[in-house]
Amino acid sequence: MEIKQTDQLDNIYQDAREIRRHVFVGEQGINEADEFDGTDSDAIHFVAYQGGQPVATARTTVTADGVHIQRVATENGISA
Repeated sequence: MEIKQTDQLDNIYQDAREIRRHVFVGEQGINEADEFDGTDSDAIHFVAYQGGQPVATARTTVTADGVHIQRVATENGISA
């Protein structure tokens, strides 16, 4: 398993976004406008790849209260 990170809205971010769309919007029924809340450009995004395919994601944001781990999601049917 390989983990990549980015603070840009690049291909790694697009992989994270797709996982979040599958898990939060598709599976959990979260409104897409709520999931993609406009703060992604302020976050560091992490994506785990298995066999070259994106399978899990999380993001971190930093505020006056500290570092927050958010939007943790794993594609359905993935095991380590």
